[in-house]
Amino acid sequence: MKNISFVKAGIVAVLMFSLCACNETSPSNGACDAGSVEVLHRIVIKDEPIFKKQSYPLPSGKYVFYSTSGDKAQMYIYYTQANICTKKHFTVDFTVAIAETNRPFPLKITGEILWSALFPSAKVTLVEKDAQGVYSKKAEAGLKQVFGDRPAEVDIYMMVEFESQGSFDEDAIYFEDHIESISIQFTADKSMK
Repeated sequence: MKNISFVKAGIVAVLMFSLCACNETSPSNGACDAGSVEVLHRIVIKDEPIFKKQSYPLPSGKYVFYSTSGDKAQMYIYYTQANICTKKHFTVDFTVAIAETNRPFPLKITGEILWSALFPSAKVTLVEKDAQGVYSKKAEAGLKQVFGDRPAEVDIYMMVEFESQGSFDEDAIYFEDHIESISIQFTADKSMK
């Protein structure tokens, strides 16, 4: 008889402990009353950007990252944002201004929002507006399907791709000669942690 009571007491204790543990680690149910954040991550190229070769993890800051793929050079900026409320879709404005004196030149400009390795990213190709040398596009991501009511976190990339000029130094000069500025901009409701 004592063994049965001991087993019952053990089961009850484990159940109570697991219920308490769930309550302590559960998210804040996506509370979105923590205000909002406005971000403009912009690099003006004539202000002497800091170029960094692509490596992971990427450091945060005002850097232009560099990589190559075959005969293509890729220059990109990166921004990460955490504690995003998932009640509304997350929207990002991507913009690149081309230097007036060096247009046109062949390039491909993309913006991308990444939020999970299991779900496809929100990726857009920027288009020129009114032949004024400004390329822009919005990307929108529904984060609720991945994060539910928990706070979301995203990585945002903005890439300019062009024919490599032969070396990193030549590619950097080419980029500086042709690009005036590159920016990522968004407003997001914050979620309580």
